[in-house]
Amino acid sequence: MDSPLKVSVIVLTAVATVGVGFGGIQLYSHWNQVSVLNVSDESTDTGSLSYETRLAKGDKLLAETHYEEAVQEYQYAIELDAQNAEGFMKLGSAQLALHQNEAALENFKTAYTLSPSADSAAFYGHILMVSENWAEAQSILGSIPEANQKLFYEKALFNVVQNHPDQAKIELEAALQSSGPLLPATLQNFLTSYSTFEAAQGAENTYLEALLCKSLVDAQEYELASVLSKQVLTQKNDYRDVWMLLGYSKYKLEQYSDAEDAFRQAKKIDSLKPEVHYFLGSTLKEEAKYSDAIDELELALLYGFEPAEEAYKKIADGHEALQEWADAVAAYEALLNLSPSSVSLFQKPIELCLDQLKDQDRALTLAQKATSLFPSEALSHSLLAKVYLAQGKPELASSEIDIAFQIDSNFVLGHYLAGQVREAQNNPEGARWEYKKTFELSSEDDPLHSQAAERYNALLPNPAPQQ
Repeated sequence: MDSPLKVSVIVLTAVATVGVGFGGIQLYSHWNQVSVLNVSDESTDTGSLSYETRLAKGDKLLAETHYEEAVQEYQYAIELDAQNAEGFMKLGSAQLALHQNEAALENFKTAYTLSPSADSAAFYGHILMVSENWAEAQSILGSIPEANQKLFYEKALFNVVQNHPDQAKIELEAALQSSGPLLPATLQNFLTSYSTFEAAQGAENTYLEALLCKSLVDAQEYELASVLSKQVLTQKNDYRDVWMLLGYSKYKLEQYSDAEDAFRQAKKIDSLKPEVHYFLGSTLKEEAKYSDAIDELELALLYGFEPAEEAYKKIADGHEALQEWADAVAAYEALLNLSPSSVSLFQKPIELCLDQLKDQDRALTLAQKATSLFPSEALSHSLLAKVYLAQGKPELASSEIDIAFQIDSNFVLGHYLAGQVREAQNNPEGARWEYKKTFELSSEDDPLHSQAAERYNALLPNPAPQQ
């Protein structure tokens, strides 16, 4: 019996919109003109903060998915107190998010050794399962007589993967009834898998395993989902949905070769399912197999993949990687004809038209469409200003930047373009003011940060020669 599981679409497109603003026609800097903007490389003070402060900083970074920075903060904390199990558990959690499983194993083991508890046993047991050390995982998970929500959950995961579904269900229900950090929706999702299976009278046990595999994926337990899906496939090798779940898990673990193999198996079973082509294309793109990726993504669109915007964006990225500029712009234009979700989707094709195709008219059409669809976005007016600048029309550009600043007076791109307008108007003092503002408002990883510094420095008056 084939499962009606549906794999959710990966939405990988993350669009960052930066902001900026334009002051007035005459802008004069009160800043010392002998100063030079530099991109600083500040060293971190590792000794002045307390253990608790380091943990708090790490927690904030972890919540914001800045995993490498979180690892650093937790390591600093451990240097301050190497006898506290909490720091090792937090460090292991950040390393696990980075798929640094061996390092996480050592830190969770240390935490458990320092303080055997429900929490430390849960973390240590989890990494042992991820490492497929099932005997030791069972021993650790059973070593604490009083379980909390996290420990109930990890015991349930163990029994899910070890094919003890009845015991897993009991522990999931206990976890749901306990207070703790886990979202009730996550636990309920597993229990819903049981309800779905029970409603399908006469279904084979592989169907329940497949449903639980999907629940593991939903819970972002990708290593365990990979293990369970392989077990299912040894029993039913033509289970398309489980091949998809295996491929998706490997994709999320950045094991792209394994993901490609799984999606190709799914394609052999069902070559008409649009999601099969989309995920295979997405994986091939990550492997830098751009031509093949484009072919698969186009097939996904042909068979009705939704959201089409995601596929077109990746097709455009593939053409850009191959330096097929016209094809990249055409893919963006197809995307922008759909009902684009964000004004930021206009930025790349406009830049490609200006920088690669040297087609200012095409860029102007796109920028005008951006202002028409997103009139209240500072970025749309800044993009139109950028096109006017390329056409040698600084006054029109200035007008659009003024509108952008009415929307967001601190829009970074607007201030940078304002600097270019001031340069075109032979107003170096005003240009320096705008570039300084750009530098102050932008983050160090924003290309405009260093570009503004370079332009500011280039406009500094030459010092008088010393006598």
